[in-house]
Amino acid sequence: VEQSWELASRPAGSGDLVVEVAVAGLEYTSTTAAGLHFRDPATGLGVRYGLATWIDASGTRTAVTPVRTANGVAMTVPATVLEASSYPAVLDPVLGPEFGPDNPVSGPADGAQLVPEVSGSTTSPNRFLVTWVDRGATSDRILASRVNNGGSPLDPYGLVIATVPSFAVSDGARIAYGSGTWYVTWLNANVSLGNYMVYGATVSESGVAAPPTPLASQATAGTPDVAYRGSNFVVVYPMEVAPLGAGPTNHVWARQVTPAGVVSGNELHVTPQASGTVTQLAPAIACAGNGSCVVVYEHSAGTIHDIYYARLSATFTAPDDSGAPWANEAVTEDRPDIQLVSSAADAVVYVAAWQHHENFNYDVYMGRLRLATVIGMQEELIAKAG
Repeated sequence: VEQSWELASRPAGSGDLVVEVAVAGLEYTSTTAAGLHFRDPATGLGVRYGLATWIDASGTRTAVTPVRTANGVAMTVPATVLEASSYPAVLDPVLGPEFGPDNPVSGPADGAQLVPEVSGSTTSPNRFLVTWVDRGATSDRILASRVNNGGSPLDPYGLVIATVPSFAVSDGARIAYGSGTWYVTWLNANVSLGNYMVYGATVSESGVAAPPTPLASQATAGTPDVAYRGSNFVVVYPMEVAPLGAGPTNHVWARQVTPAGVVSGNELHVTPQASGTVTQLAPAIACAGNGSCVVVYEHSAGTIHDIYYARLSATFTAPDDSGAPWANEAVTEDRPDIQLVSSAADAVVYVAAWQHHENFNYDVYMGRLRLATVIGMQEELIAKAG
């Protein structure tokens, strides 16, 4: 069951916004922390009118608790929230069938379920976190469920990580695990307002999702990635800026977040010395146990995209401030990903893979990067179009 209201602009008049919903056919039974409960006395089946969320165009969320009225249900959005919100905004309550108070009925989702992502834990009992996009009629939701080692979902109805405007999270979310928690990050792309903001939220092993936090300093960001560096999470993303007196262009940026979900320190410009009007997109990151990381990304100074990389030191500085080429042939290479292979005392080894476009063929290439006294690199084809 889905119900929501979208407001294109601030409501006229002054004071709080009160949305009233008439209820008929079922009797009211109780109110719990999860919402209001109604049931059919003949069958015992019921409906929960759950907690609502007010989400403005920037992704800022405000909890709204429904209350029982003589005719049904009422939800109040305070005037201060209306005034501070950017529009369009959505009021989105959670409704669902149940056998009794807080005993919901499971069934197929109403909308499309898209863009899954998974990350495992490293502590016992080992669990996984799966995220996906739940596409609704007027809004999308990023949902998550923990899964045990036997493959059984621990949150079969999904944990709500974020509710955003429709089609705002087409790329889904990215996840990393560290210090007993998962960190989920995504791009909230509100195309109608030209607002592109990166957000993140923690999910505990006990299944508690924290409220989202904005990460990028400007609403001109792109799809992020995240890794754990032994003490903090590192989120990387492209962001349109105007460095070195040039016009707006996309560079790679990074932000640290503690396992408690607190943004730590300043935003790091990973490639501030990249000269000219360049475009750097689709960054992916992997980190070693000593706190150092490698970021791979698309780099373009024209129509051809190459694969570049940049290191992040254990002290969270960027020694490769111009970026360094990994695969820069006269063809388009894009959509990179990277993983740590080994973290020995004498060398750290990463493996990356990317798309390679040549003569209307799309191949997959991979490369190994060995970071030691001398940086060693190797590139090889692993899958070729017929």
